[in-house]
Amino acid sequence: MPGIADPKLKLSWAKKHLESLTSQLRVFAKSNPYTFRREDDAKNQRHILRVNILDVPTDIVLTVGDAFYNLRSALDQLVWALSRLKAIPPRFVQFPVIEDWN
Repeated sequence: MPGIADPKLKLSWAKKHLESLTSQLRVFAKSNPYTFRREDDAKNQRHILRVNILDVPTDIVLTVGDAFYNLRSALDQLVWALSRLKAIPPRFVQFPVIEDWN
């Protein structure tokens, strides 16, 4: 099938990002990026648990973005490759495929 290699390449690249993300998240979790604090609200008879989480490192945010971008790109390229199987391929196609916008 013509063009199917491109979506597979994007998927494999997304997989590399997700594997990298796993190790980045382990390092982040080991740094104890959060604190818990319990407070008593005697007036309202409640216990309050406050959680403070440090900012997520930019590397993690960018890795997540790149992984999702590659997954979406793989879908776009797959739809394009499948649309080219028609006798007259459409000029424009992308994921999600919608027949009618109304």
